[in-house]
Amino acid sequence: MFNNLEVFDAENVAEGSDYKAGENVLPPVGLPHVIVNGQFVKRDNEATNVLAGQPIRYPVEDQGRHEVASTKQWLAYFAIDDGSLAPRGQ
Repeated sequence: MFNNLEVFDAENVAEGSDYKAGENVLPPVGLPHVIVNGQFVKRDNEATNVLAGQPIRYPVEDQGRHEVASTKQWLAYFAIDDGSLAPRGQ
């Protein structure tokens, strides 16, 4: 059985790491408690050094794979709209 729980401060949650080499292992902030598989991996903002889960690893790359999409591209790919949802008069 898998039990995961995160207690977080919604106003202060932020990424700590980046995709840049050397900056991709920094922990996020605003997550004072994290429980993975029933074990604390972070308690009172401190890492417990417990390895309770399974890591997801990808090789470090010099250039990221993310490509910024325009709003038009995003809507064309993800939106399901037959036109009836468009504001009237447009």
